[in-house]
Amino acid sequence: MSTTESITSASDHAETLHFPVRRDGWDTVDFYLPLFIGSQAGGLFFIVLGISLLHETTPKLVGWVYILMGTIHFVLGTIGSVFRTWRRFAEQYELTESQFVLQCGYCRQRARYREISGVHPIKICRSTTALKPAVRIKFRKPIAPPGGEYAGGTIEFDIFGYKRSQPLLQAWSLDVSPVNLEGFLEELATRCPHLQREGPRFNLKSTVESIDGPSSQR
Repeated sequence: MSTTESITSASDHAETLHFPVRRDGWDTVDFYLPLFIGSQAGGLFFIVLGISLLHETTPKLVGWVYILMGTIHFVLGTIGSVFRTWRRFAEQYELTESQFVLQCGYCRQRARYREISGVHPIKICRSTTALKPAVRIKFRKPIAPPGGEYAGGTIEFDIFGYKRSQPLLQAWSLDVSPVNLEGFLEELATRCPHLQREGPRFNLKSTVESIDGPSSQR
């Protein structure tokens, strides 16, 4: 599989590019995964402790409390581990005609290019504990034109048929680490004419197009 896949839409002939995520050995030691595994281990400990109390010569009621508490910890830890692994290994980046999209299994984040306020290189990618070539994309707080519809970013969930979408109303940022980082930055630069690129760093130009359309001095 190539590091960049191209798909052409028959309706508008706009090219959509997919960029696979860079992966290494540290991806199996995801930052959040040990927390969920720790919850499972803690749950098992309380379950065993509760069973041992119930098997004493004089059974103690607190044993059932430990068993219930341990079961809740174990179940929540298992669910968290499954969803975190699903999200991490289904992750990929998508550049459409008008939007940046982060695909990550059961959820999807999207934002229009005009809302990107900057890009800069980072040493540690927050989406994993790995030290890898990565950049942080910053999105400005969206501005809805008077009487107009909200045009900001969204986060969408699709979990076994349950679908929900909610707007991203605040400024936010996202760490990305595609396999073909340079190719990703080149394509992003062509889609963000309001940004000035200097190597892996993007900054707002002195004159950029506002959310409403006309140019404004910043």
